[in-house]
Amino acid sequence: MQSSSSMPGMQLLNIKSQRRLFQMNQLERYHKETKATPQLQTGNWCPVNRRILNDWLAGLQNHPNRHSMIAVFDFDNTCTYRDVGNAVFRFQLAGLHFRLPPKQFSKLFPKNQTNICGQPFKPVKKRILSLYKKLWPLINKKQHSKVLAKAEHIEFQDLFFWYCKEARKDRELGALYTLPLMSRLLAGYTKDEVENLTYRALLSAEQESIAIETRSTITRVLSSDIFFQIELAKGLQVHREIIDLMDQLQHCGIRSCIVSASTEWVVKAAVKHFRFPVNQEDIFGIRVQLDGNTLTKELASNYPITYRTGKVAVINEIICATPIMIAGDAVTDYEMLNIPDVPIRLIINHNNSGLISTLYDDTRFLLQGLNKATGSFHPYRETCEAVYDQPEKSKWCSA
Repeated sequence: MQSSSSMPGMQLLNIKSQRRLFQMNQLERYHKETKATPQLQTGNWCPVNRRILNDWLAGLQNHPNRHSMIAVFDFDNTCTYRDVGNAVFRFQLAGLHFRLPPKQFSKLFPKNQTNICGQPFKPVKKRILSLYKKLWPLINKKQHSKVLAKAEHIEFQDLFFWYCKEARKDRELGALYTLPLMSRLLAGYTKDEVENLTYRALLSAEQESIAIETRSTITRVLSSDIFFQIELAKGLQVHREIIDLMDQLQHCGIRSCIVSASTEWVVKAAVKHFRFPVNQEDIFGIRVQLDGNTLTKELASNYPITYRTGKVAVINEIICATPIMIAGDAVTDYEMLNIPDVPIRLIINHNNSGLISTLYDDTRFLLQGLNKATGSFHPYRETCEAVYDQPEKSKWCSA
């Protein structure tokens, strides 16, 4: 009987691990030869956060167990400003980049839902499916210029976006329905095609200004017009400070992992596009089953949904390494941010309400502010909602 260590998959994993260890050792050797101390190089870190992180990094250089340690990062709104998964979804809707036939598309909707945002669910679902069915012949033939000219396109785009946003807030559906839905909507694409679609979506989002666009739409449900509004969070950019932090961790021999609530193949493409120093095998997100190399609409079996406790399960049961740092921004990260005995816990402050906000004043956490007008780090714990005079420095941010 062939031992597990001699199986081809295990051999490949061992080769990758050895290569990663070699790369880390090379970086460490360079720093020793140049007598360089890992230090955060640039950016708008809160001064206290920068000082704490630099002192911590300096102490990691010679830690005997550093190669068994990891730093864990959420991705959307932690490594980037804005949500990469949402950028891909908006791009799909704008260009109607779907592969699911109408019958398969209809199976993405829950069977027993009664209401959505105060509206009867079945008529809303029926209207969305009716619009999709009308558009499908042109979508299937890839005649995008013709399909985008149809009035049904705008109504479908806005109504389905509204539905997904309201489903996320719905008590019965919520994140455990809508986050996997974003992955299931990519059914029919190969992994390479998802990567290409993600690149195109990111290039489109990067060309936008950081802004919130409000759109009003009317749709007809049960012989009456329904007026609703949607808000589109536009623009997307990278937090270079996070890339720098990952670089310094790598110089210390600590590998960075990403555990995201977005589609895994989308996040992998974004990491590659933005050149984050993270190995592809160290990126975890929501997965669907594969048919060969093609995504299906069925969720992966024996793998957690990477949301809240699912993120902790990935860290403990799949990565199986000791986290010495965890970074996140939202309630999706709450449980992993509270893993015991983690020396550095970093929260990117989006002025969120709810459970995550209960950690903002907890001294166990480093709180990093943002300037939301520019989508960039702000050298305070507090976050600016718009461009205005700098606030007074808090006691945490005194130089």
